[in-house]
Amino acid sequence: MTIRTSLGPRRSVDCVADAARALASVNWPKKDSARYRETARIVDDALSGHCNPTTALEAFRKLAAEDGVLIKLRPATQDPPP
Repeated sequence: MTIRTSLGPRRSVDCVADAARALASVNWPKKDSARYRETARIVDDALSGHCNPTTALEAFRKLAAEDGVLIKLRPATQDPPP
C-alpha cells in the first residue's frame, strides 16, 4: 500500500517493518488517538513475533484509511475498501 501525509512524501508500506517505520516517523493527523496507539501496539507485537503480520498490516491499513493517509492499495492484495 502507499501512504502520504500532508507533510511528507509518498511512502510504500509492504511489510510490518515498513509499517513500524511509518508509524514512528510519519506525522499522523490523529497520532494521539486510541486507534493509533492500538495499531502501534499490534505492529510492535508482530515485530516481536507475538502477532500475525497479516493482522498487523490490516490494522495499519485501517488506520491509514481512517486517518486519510492511504493513497492506494497494491492491486495484488485485493483488500476490501475501508
